[in-house]
Amino acid sequence: MANANTKPSDLSPEQYPEIFLEAQYLRMIPYDYRVWDRYLYSKCPEPDDAVLLLGVHVWLMKLKFTAGIIGEWCENGEFVENARKYIRESNYVYGNRSKIEGFLEQRGAVLTTPLSSDTTLGTQSTDQWLAQGRACVKSGRPSEKHSNPRVMAQMDDDWIKKRNAYFTFGVIVWGALPSPLWVLENINLDTYFDMGFPVAHNSYLNDELTLRYINAFRGSIIKGVSQYPFENFYKFWSSETLHPRFEQWKETEPVFTENFRTFWKRKASGQKPE
Repeated sequence: MANANTKPSDLSPEQYPEIFLEAQYLRMIPYDYRVWDRYLYSKCPEPDDAVLLLGVHVWLMKLKFTAGIIGEWCENGEFVENARKYIRESNYVYGNRSKIEGFLEQRGAVLTTPLSSDTTLGTQSTDQWLAQGRACVKSGRPSEKHSNPRVMAQMDDDWIKKRNAYFTFGVIVWGALPSPLWVLENINLDTYFDMGFPVAHNSYLNDELTLRYINAFRGSIIKGVSQYPFENFYKFWSSETLHPRFEQWKETEPVFTENFRTFWKRKASGQKPE
């Protein structure tokens, strides 16, 4: 693969809010590191800080501030000042007001520092994104409710599946290996199983499977950047079908490819792998 420090082209002005809003709907941090950095998640040293920052973003959106305006505040170092002002004056309450206001008070100086122009990413940034993403998954479902309980139950189920898929896509975009221990944190973090890693029985197959996911669904040689949108990944993920690129592997790893294909068939039918 090419040098991981290769500088990517910038996103268009429209793409920043688009990717941000996609993540906002699923109450997740953006998978693209440029959007993740623009909206200040890169400045959150603790995973729970990212959840609180997400709460600030949601609150401001509920007050009718657009993703574009919020992004401009972040770029200009005005985010904390404006967020504190409008939240303090607001009659609307989202989440734990005291925690959110305390977060803005305690982390205000860090969140106001200029955005980094560094386009390289190391292991530390990957670990930071993964920890923040897991914290978002564990934070649960938004509080909005539907009057029909059956509709609400289906909405919950569909939303949770899509949110879990978004986290999985982020794991791929950041080129990370999921841990089988994540599920001990939360049942929705069984990413290791969901991606088929139980049938990759050694480090070589782990690395190869990770690379196949990157080639099929990220495309880019740069961590934190994807050539393909999340919806492309979700189409395959929700239908539990193999991407054609995985089939091309059977010439070099026929036994593993067959086991992997069997895994997906069993998973689609609701069975656990043998």
